[in-house]
Amino acid sequence: MGNSMKVSELKAGIMLHPSGLQPAQVADAVHEILGDGAYAESAGKIMKVAEKLDGIDNVAKIVRSYF
Repeated sequence: MGNSMKVSELKAGIMLHPSGLQPAQVADAVHEILGDGAYAESAGKIMKVAEKLDGIDNVAKIVRSYF
C-alpha cells in the first residue's frame, strides 16, 4: 500500500483497501475526489514534478548503463 498511502497523504487520491471493498466505497471515493478541487490541484502538482523527472527515460538510461 506504499504508493497509495503517499497519494492519499498528498491528497491526490483516496486509499481504498482491496480487502472487502464494496462498490459504494468506490463510488463515495469518486464523488469525493470529483467534488473537491484540492484533489485535482494536488494531482496536477505531482504531474508537473513527474514530467520534469522524465522517469521512463531515466530508468531506461540506468538499465542501459549496466550493459
